[in-house]
Amino acid sequence: MLDAETLAHAAIAYPILLFSLTFHEWGHAMSAKLLGDRTAELQGRLTMNPISHIDPIGTVLFPLIAMLQPGLARFIIGWAKPVPVNPLNLRKSTDMVWVALAGPACNLILVLLGVLVFKVLLVFDLLPAGERNAEMAVTAFLTFIGINLILIWFNLIPLPPLDGSKVLLAHVKGHWRSFPFWQAYEAYGQFVLLILFLSGGLSLILRHPMIWSYDVILRFLF
Repeated sequence: MLDAETLAHAAIAYPILLFSLTFHEWGHAMSAKLLGDRTAELQGRLTMNPISHIDPIGTVLFPLIAMLQPGLARFIIGWAKPVPVNPLNLRKSTDMVWVALAGPACNLILVLLGVLVFKVLLVFDLLPAGERNAEMAVTAFLTFIGINLILIWFNLIPLPPLDGSKVLLAHVKGHWRSFPFWQAYEAYGQFVLLILFLSGGLSLILRHPMIWSYDVILRFLF
């Protein structure tokens, strides 16, 4: 439930999530441009303005639901409005895979930057003075790292509109792309995600990779 502690954490976590999702989508748009497709740029999506990337379900509803999930309350998750990409403008048929993976790659960059900066602050004792201030700084850094880490794993799930589904689609050949099941798969993927959220299934899917990767980072930091 949304108690005072959860709301206080959300006040830190949600701006981090919004920034991370924005950088994620910027990565898609920039990689598409570099690979020959300017569709996203022409539609104003090659920007770090979060308003351009907000999705009512993925950026508003899902983070709220995540705060109510025991396994995900610490690291709220979601997605932004998918960046438009025209595969016909890309130089190679395989470029769509790289465009899809650019989003999680941007989150990985943020994880590495967060770990690096936090490690430097710890090694050189540069955390803010005062126990309360130091505690808040540690919480903010760990939340920043954790949210971007979970966004990497979350986006690799092969369900639309997540990036994993686009990687899967790139490997689906010819007539299979027009197969009715695939059309339904693309149309209703986000509702499957919603069911996974509500049932707690998403927590089960993400728990083990998150525990493993987060533990590796904590061992390095401390």
